[in-house]
Amino acid sequence: MRRFYRFLNRTGLVALICLISYAGAAAAISASSIEELTLAYLYNFLKFTEWPVADTINEMTICVSKSGRLAANLEALAGHLAQNKKVIIRPLETSKDSHTCQLLFLDQNENSNNISQWLKQAANQPILTVSDKPDFLEMGGMIILIESDNRLQFEVDLTSVRNAGLNLNSQVLKIARDVRGK
Repeated sequence: MRRFYRFLNRTGLVALICLISYAGAAAAISASSIEELTLAYLYNFLKFTEWPVADTINEMTICVSKSGRLAANLEALAGHLAQNKKVIIRPLETSKDSHTCQLLFLDQNENSNNISQWLKQAANQPILTVSDKPDFLEMGGMIILIESDNRLQFEVDLTSVRNAGLNLNSQVLKIARDVRGK
């Protein structure tokens, strides 16, 4: 697993594109492969998003609900560099602590009411919100991860991203399955 993250750290977006292509060619994706691809996406979203300068002074923080299935696996990203800043993983118990995050991942198993609360707390703040929950974009989220045709893909609500004062790299937008609000 460590070797996987070192590889991603060195090759960045090119590796992400290759992983997506590889995942699409596989006959079936195992749960562990989905989790690895999800972590790769989150790491690369962190690397290829622009935040207001004051919000990312020395570190980039990925937050996740403590009850989320990726909470423990995200620790594999801790200490890596994204935009020359140390990646910090912060499991959160409540949405009130989300103001410390650059990226907030909300698990598909999270209750829809809880997701609404998390998104309400993150609204109008420079926090990139990502989930694999169906209808996440309709709930006000920014990026949804979708498992489809044995591939893990993503869609972006660019209006939500821009309203938060964030910018996604154009290369990320090119590999998105769909970009709303262009």
